[in-house]
Amino acid sequence: MKRLFVDGHVLDRGFEGVGSFIAGLYGALARQRPDLRIYVGCTDAARTMRHFAGASNVEPVRYASGHRVARLAYAMDGALRRAQADWAHFQYFTPLVKRCRWIVTIHDVLFNDFPACFPRGYSALRNVLFPLSAHRADLLTTVSAY
Repeated sequence: MKRLFVDGHVLDRGFEGVGSFIAGLYGALARQRPDLRIYVGCTDAARTMRHFAGASNVEPVRYASGHRVARLAYAMDGALRRAQADWAHFQYFTPLVKRCRWIVTIHDVLFNDFPACFPRGYSALRNVLFPLSAHRADLLTTVSAY
C-alpha cells in the first residue's frame, strides 16, 4: 500500500483557499483510491479530520509543535518519520530534511505583483524560501495560471 503524507496544518485553523484545496483534493483521492494510505500532519486532529469524514484510509499525524518555525525545523520531520511516507505534499514551504519524494504546490506570488500590500519581510522571506522549495521538489504544481 502506498503512503502519502500531506502537510495539513492549514486545516487546524480557520478555512482558507489552501485548506479548501487540500481538503477537496485529498478527500476525493481518499474516496477514489482506498488502497492509498493518506497521513495528514496537524496539531488539532479532531478539527483536521472533520474534512475527511468517512475516509478510513486517512489518518492524522500530530505535530510535536504548532509553531510555524518549529513545524518546519523539526516537527514535520518527526511526523514524516512516523508516517513512513513514499511521497509528501507541501504548500509553499518544505521541511529541512527530505525523507521521501516531494510534491510542492505554489499557489501564487501576489506579494511580488502587489508589494505595497505586503510587509517587506514577508515578501523577502518568501522570495528565498519558495524557489528553494520548488528546487527541492520532485513534482512542482500550481493551482492557477496566475
